[in-house]
Amino acid sequence: GFINVTNQPLGVSPITLVVPAGAAPAVYTANLTIRNSTTTCSSASIPFTITVQASPTITMGAFPSVCQGTTTANLTYTATTQTPTEYSLDFDAVAEVQLFADVTNAALPVSPIGVTVPAGAAPGVYNATLRVRNAGICVSVSTPVTITVNASPVITPGANPSVCAGVTTANLTYTSSGSPDRYTLNFDGAAEAQGFADVNNVALPASPIVITVPAGAVGGTYNATLQVQNTTTGCISTIQNITVTIVQPTITLGAFPSVCEGTTSALLPYTATTGSPDQFSIVYGAAALASGFINVTNQPLGVSPITLVVPAGAAP
Repeated sequence: GFINVTNQPLGVSPITLVVPAGAAPAVYTANLTIRNSTTTCSSASIPFTITVQASPTITMGAFPSVCQGTTTANLTYTATTQTPTEYSLDFDAVAEVQLFADVTNAALPVSPIGVTVPAGAAPGVYNATLRVRNAGICVSVSTPVTITVNASPVITPGANPSVCAGVTTANLTYTSSGSPDRYTLNFDGAAEAQGFADVNNVALPASPIVITVPAGAVGGTYNATLQVQNTTTGCISTIQNITVTIVQPTITLGAFPSVCEGTTSALLPYTATTGSPDQFSIVYGAAALASGFINVTNQPLGVSPITLVVPAGAAP
């Protein structure tokens, strides 16, 4: 496809030669002559060559997918030709709005090429074109590439559960986004000492999450951290702190009452409570019941002392 040139004006150096766009890589020979158009005298032929070098190529691997907040993505490639030494990345306008930055003629590393992902980039698929060049001369054709930023799952716990001592389950309600399907609960040392057990990467049920509460755990507030994962994208949520409270009210009794026969009431003092109790119950033994004492169930707990009813006919 090269075309001979005859008696063209000779300007200042260099002479611009037309190279056919489809010329195959090779060394092409030619002869140059010059002449003085006034005298029509020509020079001897001067041989020269034009070398058409093959453009470098790059074969891309799988395009990267990262979780939101991740700041690097690895762009793998599996092969090159013509020994490229530099690469350029040109992001489109949508990606640049999210602060992806173009890369121009940077040194080509061995696979993978590390791409900077803006920490605040919204979830989405971002497009760019990649080119490589060798020795600063030949440039490859543009290869389209994509970088996918996946949404990280989010879980928002509801109210921290509170259960009575002896209850063996507690319900933790939640709302979520980002399609989490697994969860992990990690209890602290104090909770584990009471028998609470960690839960590692198990299927996330619909709200609520049912937490196993050790039957023998004493009253108190126990701490844990909650994380969820989307196993399709591999993205993990930030840590959420939760608590499980076991309520076990206590009362500290004072001196037990002693009254004279025929007295119909006795005062049972107490000095302290925990867990904010507001009711009391009394279950009498068989001998007391036989003497006319009557059990008391869930009566209002006032200030100390508790007034007990003593049957008038109760024997000493």
